[in-house]
Amino acid sequence: MAPGQSKKVETPAGELVHLSQACLAPDAAKGSTSTLFVEQGGKSLAVASLREGATFRAAETDVGAE
Repeated sequence: MAPGQSKKVETPAGELVHLSQACLAPDAAKGSTSTLFVEQGGKSLAVASLREGATFRAAETDVGAE
């Protein structure tokens, strides 16, 4: 996805959304960063913060549909 672009995912009530991977582009500028947000019910939750050149372990987070 391009910077600033969002992707809407529709899920039935009671269902979970599973996101298994997120990464920066291979040609990302040195030191660049990006934050991945999930929005639900008008509230935003940061679920990952990415930084070029860094490796991280993500916490598992389940986000259920209302």
